[in-house]
Amino acid sequence: EDGYISKFGNTLYKMFFKSMKEKKTETPHPLVFFSLLLIASIGMGALTPFMNSIYAASIMFLITWLIMIILRKDLIIPSLAVGFSSVAFMTIGYTAVLMRYPNLVQDWWELNNISGVLILNIPLEEYLWFLAAGLAFGTLYEFWKGIRFTPIESK
Repeated sequence: EDGYISKFGNTLYKMFFKSMKEKKTETPHPLVFFSLLLIASIGMGALTPFMNSIYAASIMFLITWLIMIILRKDLIIPSLAVGFSSVAFMTIGYTAVLMRYPNLVQDWWELNNISGVLILNIPLEEYLWFLAAGLAFGTLYEFWKGIRFTPIESK
């Protein structure tokens, strides 16, 4: 039942923000959650014919994240922590793989179908996708279950 990305994000968040604790509140109506999934799915289908799927997915992840943040402003900092941590871990992972296979990106990616901008020999779109996915999915479990992060009261 627990999402791996969300649990990972929750753990990272607790590591960086030790002064916070979880507090269970009321769970949003299930239609809110399923509406997010429906919007993302329809949006992906509608955008993909007009653009590369990595752009369509990133846009839909960002829209999903924005809707969640509008409904749950307390998730802004945790989702940002997960989003940027996702980018950091992705960069480390890609760098390790590229040390062994330096031409991987040129051999596997259709660079003419994306911006062609490489940062540390990694396509810009990979950074965008991992950031957007981390933002949208990093706190999805907390959103779904109504878990809020609140400051720990000092004694």
